[in-house]
Amino acid sequence: MKKWKKRAIGLLIAALVIGLPIGVFRFWGSPAWASLLVRLQREKFDAAADALLAGENPEAPFGVIEQYVAEGGVVTFDLGAWGIGPATSYWGVYRALSPAGYAIMGDNVDLSPDGGGWSWQDPSGDNKCYTQAVADRWWYWRAWF
Repeated sequence: MKKWKKRAIGLLIAALVIGLPIGVFRFWGSPAWASLLVRLQREKFDAAADALLAGENPEAPFGVIEQYVAEGGVVTFDLGAWGIGPATSYWGVYRALSPAGYAIMGDNVDLSPDGGGWSWQDPSGDNKCYTQAVADRWWYWRAWF
C-alpha cells in the first residue's frame, strides 16, 4: 500500500477515535438526547409521571437518574450532570402541567427567549437555566450553578 494511503487511513482512524467520544458526549446532555429518550419511551415516561403524582414509586424509564415531583406538582426526571463544584450543570426533562412550560428554577423567574427555548440567569450570580419543548407537554431543562 502506498505511503499516502497508510497516512490517510491513520488520520481517519485518529479522527474517529477522538471525534466519536466527543460527539457522543455533546449529544448526551443535549435537547436532542432528551427528545429521543422521551419520544422512544413516551408511554413509560407518561406512566411514571402519573404514578409519581399518585404518590407511587414507579420504575424509572431508561436514562433517568432520579425522578420526583418538584415544586407546583411538576414531575421531573433527572438525566445527567457534569462538572466539578461551581462549574456543574444538571439536565433532564419534566412534564409541564400546561403546554406553556415552566422555569425549572421556579415560577418566580423571568424567562427570556433563547434559541429554540427559554432561559433565565440570576442577575446577582452565575446560576442560569434553559428550557426547551421536546414533545407535547414534555420539556428539556438544563441548569448551571
